[in-house]
Amino acid sequence: SDDTGISSYLWETLEGVVLSNSAIFQKTYLESGFQAVKLTVTDDEGAASSIVYPINVLQNPAPVAQFAFTQTGST
Repeated sequence: SDDTGISSYLWETLEGVVLSNSAIFQKTYLESGFQAVKLTVTDDEGAASSIVYPINVLQNPAPVAQFAFTQTGST
């Protein structure tokens, strides 16, 4: 069993662009579509493991204002 702690985190794109070295991170994508990020964790003894997370980025549509008006009485 692994009895050492995690010493580093590496989040990156599949192209190797580093996104973060933190355990938790957030990223804003400007375009919709499928993306993927790779997380590699390394323990105190240098053993490493990686996983790829697929992400489906959805476009956030602009809000639409709606209202209803009912006229009562005369003007």
